[in-house]
Amino acid sequence: MSSTTITTAYPPSLRSIQSYHCYQRQVAELKNVRALHNDLAWQLDDTQFLLRDLYAQRAGGFDPLLEREIVRLESLCISLAERLHHEAQRIAQLEAKVTAMRGELAHMDGLLYV
Repeated sequence: MSSTTITTAYPPSLRSIQSYHCYQRQVAELKNVRALHNDLAWQLDDTQFLLRDLYAQRAGGFDPLLEREIVRLESLCISLAERLHHEAQRIAQLEAKVTAMRGELAHMDGLLYV
């Protein structure tokens, strides 16, 4: 009678489990930053649309309230554009980090799912 030995992968080490959880947190953060970036882009687009509309109204003559709103929206556009740039940089950094972590996890013994 022959005996068959079934070999299985070694159970994941504590280090690989911790690394995987860290990886999952980084992926979640990347997802959240991308969502924030998307929301900011929509907000900037909406603000620029309102600003174009106010510029068109400006042709009718001087209105101090209109001018104040234009200044406020111009300032908001600048602020949103700066935040968008900052979030784009964060996305690039997180993407690089997630890619590096994914590579590290792929080389760890005992980690079955990446």
